[in-house]
Amino acid sequence: MPLNRLQTPARMIPGRHPRIGIWLIAAPFAAGMVAISWVDYAWTVHLTTVRIPVFVDVMRRTVFEGDGLGGSDASILLFLGVIVLYLRAYGARAGARLVAWRPTLGFLLTSALAAGLGAVHAVKWGLGRARPWSVLGREHLPYSEWYQV
Repeated sequence: MPLNRLQTPARMIPGRHPRIGIWLIAAPFAAGMVAISWVDYAWTVHLTTVRIPVFVDVMRRTVFEGDGLGGSDASILLFLGVIVLYLRAYGARAGARLVAWRPTLGFLLTSALAAGLGAVHAVKWGLGRARPWSVLGREHLPYSEWYQV
């Protein structure tokens, strides 16, 4: 029997299967990425052409600027929730169930940081902020020159 419950291996906690947790996260994400790749460009062109005012309003708003709930707020609130739960899992009063979720929360935290800092900036540097048509050859989309704001 371990002296410290924070050092308890995951296999000793009843009902905890770490490999299942990673697949519960990875499988829907991979399926979503495959599904969205078939319609991504067509939806982008459609939304640019139609420019639905309600959609534009929802995507422009954010809770963090004092507006209503917006399109990007769900992912930011999820990330903040993962940070809070991850820090609570390392607390002295963390329950066994929260301690068992610590590896999964760590994976979510690390992958969100890697995606937010690594992948997004790599794409920005590769395509450029305001001139992706010169890289992708899609000149009919409303992008500006690199020196225009």
